[in-house]
Amino acid sequence: MTQKGMVVRQYRKKTPETGGLSPWFTGLLALLYVALLATLIWWPGANLLERLRWLDSGICAQLATHSLYLGGERLPLCSRNTGIYLGFIVTLIILYTRKRGRAQALPDKPKIAMLSAGILFLAIDGINSFLVDLGLPHLYHPDNLLRLSSGLLTGFAMGIFVLPVING
Repeated sequence: MTQKGMVVRQYRKKTPETGGLSPWFTGLLALLYVALLATLIWWPGANLLERLRWLDSGICAQLATHSLYLGGERLPLCSRNTGIYLGFIVTLIILYTRKRGRAQALPDKPKIAMLSAGILFLAIDGINSFLVDLGLPHLYHPDNLLRLSSGLLTGFAMGIFVLPVING
């Protein structure tokens, strides 16, 4: 930009007002996150799985019949929530490794329809599972593999839909 024959350069600082975080704030948040994670892992008393169950109790009902078991231990999240979070994280990892982490546009309409069908599958499976829990007539007997797969499809769709919104 010129102003009366002089070149004037404008420098934009990345601040919360312009869309970025200062490096100090980002570093402090990372340090806080690492400290909380270390506290969660090494605090004396309960084991890590019990702490994670307590931490996740606000977002998941953690019913024993709806949970997955690894090595005889119940996981902290139910099958459906495990699928949602796992699908979301794996989708983001795949998008970033394929250099699509800065995507700002939603996929085309056929892909949106296919991803929406996965979310609809979760809704149908969730309602059916709720009807079974209440002892009411239902479409089919739910199973943890169906819960996990409906959660994975929804997590995958969330990753595809949320990333452009965050980047925008």
